[in-house]
Amino acid sequence: MSLFSQRPTLGEFIRGARSHGWVIRRLKPLGGQFGKERLKYRLRKNDRKIVDLPLQNEDERLSQTSFEVLCQNTGIPEEDFRNTGGTPDLFDS
Repeated sequence: MSLFSQRPTLGEFIRGARSHGWVIRRLKPLGGQFGKERLKYRLRKNDRKIVDLPLQNEDERLSQTSFEVLCQNTGIPEEDFRNTGGTPDLFDS
């Protein structure tokens, strides 16, 4: 269970993953509802570990389940995201 009242957005999670050495890859846009396109994202680390990200906009909050699964799959502790909107503590420096 998350310790936070507000989960990070996909964009905030991506920025946090970058600070942990993950590289973001944007795959081709996929068609969405009402003609809106959404980008498919993938995280890669050391060309060995690949994690697909949820198909959602960067400004949308991650669901609790998505957040927990992404933390588990990337090895990024949930605690690295503080209670103020999910921005990783690592950005304070």
